[in-house]
Amino acid sequence: MSDTSAAVSQNNKVELRTLIVSALGTSLAAWDIAFHFAIHGGIFYDKLMAVWVIATVILLGIVLSGQRSALGKWGILMLLLPTAWFIFFALSPSIANAWYADWAWGIAMVIFIAAIGYILSILAWLLDNDGVMLSAAYRNRLITIVLFVSIVGYLVGANHQLFVNCTQFQLAGDSVPADCATSEYWE
Repeated sequence: MSDTSAAVSQNNKVELRTLIVSALGTSLAAWDIAFHFAIHGGIFYDKLMAVWVIATVILLGIVLSGQRSALGKWGILMLLLPTAWFIFFALSPSIANAWYADWAWGIAMVIFIAAIGYILSILAWLLDNDGVMLSAAYRNRLITIVLFVSIVGYLVGANHQLFVNCTQFQLAGDSVPADCATSEYWE
C-alpha cells in the first residue's frame, strides 16, 4: 500500500466516522421532533429547551475560546434569541388570556426555527474545518440520512397506533394521544 493510498484511506475513515457521529446525534433529535410533531401537531417545551442548550453551548464554546469574530454580531444575536425568549417569557406577567399564550408560543416557534437553521449552518461550518472535514458528497449523505430519518419519524408518528399503544405512552411519561391504540388492540 502506497503512502498516498494510506492517506486517502485514513481521510475516508475520518470522514466516515464524522458522518456517522454527526448523523447519529442529528437524526436522533430529528426523529424525536418529527415523531412528536406528527402525533401532537406541535413541538414540546423540552425540545425548545434542547435548542436553547445547543445554542448556548455553541455560543459559550466559541466566545470562551476567543473566536467570537467567527460568529459576527448577527451570529451572536441568533444564538442569543432562545435565551432572550426565555427571559421575555419568564418576566412576562401571568395573563390568563389564551391569545397571549398563543402569541408567545408563536413567537417562540419563529425564534427557535431561526435558531435551529443557524445551528445547522454552524454544524456545517464545523464539519468543514480541518480536523473533521466532510466532502460535499459526505455532507450530502449526512443531509440525506437526517431527512430520511425525519420523514420516517413523522410517518411513524402519524401512524403511531401501529407501533405504540396507550400504555407505552403512559409508561414513558409522554402525553397520551386521543387516538392511541388500546391494550386490546395489542393483545
